[in-house]
Amino acid sequence: MKIFYKRIDLTELEYDNLIKCIDFDKLKEVEKQYEDMEAFKGFNIIAKLHNPKSIEYSSSKSTAASKATKARTEKVKYKIDLAIEILQTEKKTITHYAIAKKSGVSFNTVKKHISNDNLVSLNEMK
Repeated sequence: MKIFYKRIDLTELEYDNLIKCIDFDKLKEVEKQYEDMEAFKGFNIIAKLHNPKSIEYSSSKSTAASKATKARTEKVKYKIDLAIEILQTEKKTITHYAIAKKSGVSFNTVKKHISNDNLVSLNEMK
């Protein structure tokens, strides 16, 4: 049997309020149901609730994520611009779908970067 883990990131205030809402007597009853099951050996949710792990978010990780997102965005914009130029050279109607097909970028990504107004103005330039 596979066990999947779920994690909730809570502020201290959210955590404190959650603890106030929990009925620990009922939780003890639930834990007793799993005592004899081998897969749930060491199943002790009450202990985990009283000893939460603190998670620290590093600024370097956030910075790296921002840089990676910016790089991906620039790459997508370049592909879209290139696809628009190709469609203009081929004298084809420029649509979100046509751009997505030519650039290899998803339709939704093209819609995110190119508005309908931009499409109208691109097609008027033909």
